[in-house]
Order: sequence, then structure tokens, then C-alpha cells
Amino acid sequence: MVMQSALSPHNQRELGKLIFSIRANAERLDLFLAICDHPTLRDTLITQYEGALQADGMATYRARLNPQEPSLKAALAALVPYNPLLQGAGQAMVTVLGGAELFGVRLSADKSEQEKFFFSLQWTREALREFRFPVVVWLSNTVATGVAQQAADFWSWRSGVFEFEPQPTPAFVPPGLAQKTSPPVATAADADPALAAAQTLAALAQQIAALPPGSPLLTTLYRDLGEAHRQQSSHEAALAAYEQALQPRGTAPGAAQQADLHLKIGQTLQAWRRYAPAQQAYGQALALFQELANLPGQAQAHYQLGMVTFDQHQFAEARGHFQRALEIDTEFDARQNQAGAHHMLGMVAQEMREYEQARQHYQQALDIKIEFNDRYDQASTYHQLGIVAQELRDYKQARQCYQQALDIKIEFGDRYNQASTYGQLGLLAEAQENYPQAQQYLQKALEIFVEFNDQHNTEMALQILARLYQTTQDDRLLAAVAQCLNITAAEVQQRFAAANA
Repeated sequence: MVMQSALSPHNQRELGKLIFSIRANAERLDLFLAICDHPTLRDTLITQYEGALQADGMATYRARLNPQEPSLKAALAALVPYNPLLQGAGQAMVTVLGGAELFGVRLSADKSEQEKFFFSLQWTREALREFRFPVVVWLSNTVATGVAQQAADFWSWRSGVFEFEPQPTPAFVPPGLAQKTSPPVATAADADPALAAAQTLAALAQQIAALPPGSPLLTTLYRDLGEAHRQQSSHEAALAAYEQALQPRGTAPGAAQQADLHLKIGQTLQAWRRYAPAQQAYGQALALFQELANLPGQAQAHYQLGMVTFDQHQFAEARGHFQRALEIDTEFDARQNQAGAHHMLGMVAQEMREYEQARQHYQQALDIKIEFNDRYDQASTYHQLGIVAQELRDYKQARQCYQQALDIKIEFGDRYNQASTYGQLGLLAEAQENYPQAQQYLQKALEIFVEFNDQHNTEMALQILARLYQTTQDDRLLAAVAQCLNITAAEVQQRFAAANA
């Protein structure tokens, strides 16, 4: 069994999705992009998924891009002749490294390493069709953004994108090698995520201080500094770094860089609940993408504008942006991206009580996620389909959808998000006057909310349980809630009485 306990919940989910996708696409070409800015974490993740796949009987190989001529086709073509399993003789996959380290500054060359890579990718689709195995290409956030903007055809063709967040990750020793290798040396950063984050910020600040004020490298470093602050929810510091990245140094950052930075600024402001300036930043990104005639970038900006207007309950405007993103993704056959637009169009329709239309959009989103084996993300759409079915009094379908959502969340170990589905199953049982089952599901939801110290949803669950108690007068409910909250049954009864007052 692959050890995943050292990974954050987000990284565990992304790793699980990546392993599932590779397994589901054995013996055929599928391109997966893995995004990670931390080499140690990247190496750990590769070791883990290679171990899991090898346990299934799949051979794993690694290739590296040549930074002077960074061609994905050339890297794969150099590997295939010497490995029969890559020639269609068995199950195999390839990990491609080197993309995260490509230099973005031209220096004395006509094109930077990154620009050469983006250019080669634009002509890659037909060239790769001879290969019959899944490929995982590792990129940094900066390079991945460049691929999306400057190699739009390749970006739309890829089968999946998996983003891994920064975290300290101890080295992993595969089973069978424990006696042959020295144990990993634990560092203070491994034990303390806050210390690791501080070290990352300090390293970036040191690199910035070492460069002359006019260095074009400062644009990239300030962007990375902004990302590091944003990962720590240090919104003000992240914005200051992004603003520094936008400053001209000899020449202003290119329009593509500016568009990416405005998107980052918008995401930071939106997370900070500064919706109006976030909307303005996304608008600036959209204008730049339009200037560049970059339609995939426009789709991304429209999607973000849809998200920020949705957050402000401007549902008609949000619908327009999501619809435009969907139109562009459809035009470029970026089918996997269409799932997100359909899901959000379903959310808009649901908020506007257009339940049949919401159901149609959710079903289209689900169909695409199933087509691309995006099993983890199917859970959220099943959950929403359940809510819509419940609103339409289609209780049988609602229960089926909730159960499918719950099964996936349990499969991926997503314990926190299980609570919302347990809660919906409880409300569904209550609507059908199946009070013992409603009590059972709502108690599970309450236990998880308490476990994660989610005060708001704990109170919401208690209000519903109070309503159930008023109906059933079942003292066993008092005892179960008392045990969960570590208070007396009498205290629970007082809280229920206050909630029902």
C-alpha cells in the first residue's frame, strides 16, 4: 500500500485522482499535466504513484526534456526504442521531467527555453499519436500558465490537470528498500508547515534582494512570492508582490504575463471577499486576453468573472460569463473544461429555481467527468443533482445521487465533505418522515463538523436535530448529541429548546 499520510488532504485527493486516471487509461495515449512548484514534494508524489502503479503490474519510466531543445515528442521518442513495454507489448506509463526547470528569460538566445517548449507543443498533437501509453508531464505553475496561454491547442487536448499545493513532505522509502537505504533525515520544516512556508518566503526574498532593480527575473520571482503568500492566505502581502511583478523593469511585462498576474490578483481579492476589485482585476485580464486574441485565456477570465459575480448573487451576469466560457471551450473542443462551466451554469439555474435546467447542466457536467474518468469531481455534481431531485420531489433519484456522492467521498478519504452529503441524506429522510434514519445521518454530519471545528455548520446541524427532537421526543438523540459535544443531556435539551423557541 502506498503511504500517503504525509500529504495534505488536497494533495492526497489530487494524487488519488492522478493514479485513478493513469490506471483507467493504460495502453492508450493520454496526457496528464501535474503542477507543482516544490521539487521535494514532486519527487515524493512521483515515487508514490509509481509504487502504486507498479503494484498493479504497470511498468513506469521517466524521461527528461532537453532544455536546449525542449520537445516532448523527442523526449518520448528517445525512450521508446529501448523499452518494449512502451511499444505496445504491455501496460506502461512515462513521467516527463524538466518542464518545471525551463528558464523563462531569453538572455542571449532568440527564444527562452520556455518559449521553445511552448512552440514545440503547438505541433505536438499529431506527432504523439504513435505512442500508446499515458504520459504525466510535470510543470511549475509559471510554465503551466504559459502552456495554457501560448500552446492553446495542446492545452485543450490534454486529458487532465492535477495541481499540488505547497507543503513539507518527508522523503518516501518504497517498500522493499527500507533495509537498503538510510532513513530520511527529519528537518524542522518537515514537522512545522509554518516554518517551511517561512523558509520558502525567506528564500524568495533573498533571491529578489540579490538581483539588480532592472532584472527581468524579478517579474517571475515576485509572482512566485505572491503565490507563496496566497497559499498562506496572506492576502495583503500577496497583492503587494503581484503589484511588484507588474512593474516595468526596462520593459513592461508582456501582455500574457500581465493577464496571468491580473487573474492571480483577482483570485486573491476574491478569496479576501473583496469582490468589486476582484471583478475589476478579472476584467483587466479579459481585456488583455482579447488583445492577444487568446481564446482559451478569455474562457478562463470569463469563468472567473462568473465565479465572482456568482459570489455576489449577480446570477444573470454570472450566467452570461459561464455561458461565454462554455462557448469558447466548445469551439476549441476543450471538452474537459466544459464540465466546470456546465456545473456552474447548473448552480446558477438552481439559485434561480430553474430546477429542470439545473438538472440538465449538472447531467452534462457529470457525463463529461465520467468520460474523462474524473471520479473525485463527480461527487460534487452527484451531490447537486441530489439537491435538485429533492427540490423536484424525486426522492428516489435524490437518494441515489447522494449515495453516489458519499461513496466517492469515502473512497477518496474526503471526510470533511462527507458531512454535507450526510446532512442532505438526513434532510431527505426527514422530508419522507423517516425520522430514525434522518437522526442517524444528521448525527454523522454533526460528528464530522465538530471534529473539524466548523462552528457554523455545527450550529446548523444542531438546529435541524432540535427540530427532529421536537417531533420525535426521542431521548436517545439527546444522549448521542451530548456525547458528541461532551456536555450533559440536560444541556443539549436546553440548546434544543432555545433553537426551537
